[in-house]
Amino acid sequence: LPAIPMFTLAGYLLAEGGAAKRLVRVFQALVGHFRGGPAIATVLVCAFFTSFTGASGVTILALGGLLMPVLIAARYSERNALGLLTGSGSIGLLFPPCLPVILYAIIANIDINQMFLGGLLPGILMVIAAAIWGIAQSPRMSAAERTSFSWAEARSAIWSAKWELLLPVVACLALFSGLATAVEASAITALYAFVVESLVYKDLSVTRDLPRVMKECGLLVGAILLIL
Repeated sequence: LPAIPMFTLAGYLLAEGGAAKRLVRVFQALVGHFRGGPAIATVLVCAFFTSFTGASGVTILALGGLLMPVLIAARYSERNALGLLTGSGSIGLLFPPCLPVILYAIIANIDINQMFLGGLLPGILMVIAAAIWGIAQSPRMSAAERTSFSWAEARSAIWSAKWELLLPVVACLALFSGLATAVEASAITALYAFVVESLVYKDLSVTRDLPRVMKECGLLVGAILLIL
């Protein structure tokens, strides 16, 4: 149970910082030139975010304002764009270190690492299925409307978001290496997110923003535990 507030805090730090813009830029640069590229980018970035926030609603709040105009500009209908955003936000619930998996493991008395490993394949299949649906719903674009892949933009976007892209690596190494328990891994992940967003990118003020983020995180965790 102590792992829950730590992983939630890591997700909230990402959501409140500038991680959303940097990650959207990365996935747009990598897959945006394909047919259905905006939809593929939406699925990938939403799954990435939800795995740490633990709530698709938080992901929609953090990314909806950025991704909705992108999808509409790509001539997706408003209905399809909304469906893609809300559906993609739920896919990340299967990836480590998402909270519902931790809660289920605690209640069912199952090893948490085994639960995380068990969710990887279904999660990947759902990401692929959602991406294929997004491609199928994508309007056909003329040659003049298509954008070409730019190595310069891809390198720049990845370099700009390199510390946030390493966050899943840090969390998974801590969880699956055997060097740390789930609680210790959650503390390492939260500390890494804090350092990246507050000290490296300086998107969050330690004195002004951090107390608010911790309060919101505490309210969410308290509600989850109250339900249990």
